[in-house]
Amino acid sequence: MDRCALIYRVAPPVDLTLRILRRTLVPLSVVVLVVTGPVVVRPAGAPGAPAAVSIPPATTTTVPRPTPVVPVSTPLATPEGVIATFDAPAGEQVGTVGLWYGYPMTMPIVQTRGDWLRIRLPERPNGSTAWVRRDDVVTSSSPYRIVISLAETKLTVYEDGFALFTAPVGIGKESTPTPTGMTLAERAGPPSPE
Repeated sequence: MDRCALIYRVAPPVDLTLRILRRTLVPLSVVVLVVTGPVVVRPAGAPGAPAAVSIPPATTTTVPRPTPVVPVSTPLATPEGVIATFDAPAGEQVGTVGLWYGYPMTMPIVQTRGDWLRIRLPERPNGSTAWVRRDDVVTSSSPYRIVISLAETKLTVYEDGFALFTAPVGIGKESTPTPTGMTLAERAGPPSPE
């Protein structure tokens, strides 16, 4: 036998394959219809119509969401230009905020009172705050938070309340200790060569 004849006997022609499929699938679809049963729609109240159909609720498995380790987001305020800061809502002006070396600043909002926002200032002493008018800033939020453990000398970055990564960190020495409490990062980038 030549090679073409062998291939023909091993692989039947396409029209023969389709005929075999039709003979197999048509009876199979009838069996499926018989097994599942016919669907009959009758108007309510018609003879033979069921009075009510009760469908049991679907059962699902719910996996509890993990609880975030830190707050999910931090509200932020970006001044529109250089704006006045106050010692209290509608209080006395104590300074200005808005640009840092010519760049717009964004600061965490630590309290809200009506049309006033108390923001954390990026200046000494650490933890300094002031009040600004809500209309003088653009508000936003950040899903990120940085927590530094002095005892473990590690920094953990959180996103949406969950740890994103951890890295070793250097801390101050006894004569110049690392300040504790809430603060803000003034910039992110590679260390200065100086």
